[in-house]
Amino acid sequence: HRQLWKAMVDSVYHPYKSGMNVDEITVTNHDGVIQRTMRLLEKPGAPTITEAVRVDTDKLEISYRRVVGGKESEEERIFRLHKGPPRLEMFCRYVDRSTPLHWQAPRQVALEVFDAVFAVAKGTA
Repeated sequence: HRQLWKAMVDSVYHPYKSGMNVDEITVTNHDGVIQRTMRLLEKPGAPTITEAVRVDTDKLEISYRRVVGGKESEEERIFRLHKGPPRLEMFCRYVDRSTPLHWQAPRQVALEVFDAVFAVAKGTA
């Protein structure tokens, strides 16, 4: 599972390796929070977004919160690794309550990210 976790963390810094169609990526660290800005090429007008990303090595999860006007969203997307057997999970929840939310992304988007991260972990990407 170490290689898989390493590939997940690498996807924070290099999202295009995990199948995301993005460019103009900027990543900076601020007191344990990674700020990532990138342009979403698949969206109309290719908008630029900023996210606050937290990597929790103990829980084997990465959280992503949109940042708008300098404020983090109350919702976060979670990318989690389960150990036995190794499997990936993505979901959305409220930050303060950890209450799950309905995530609008199509299932196929998550499957493509999973496939790309597995390929990076195996060294085939």
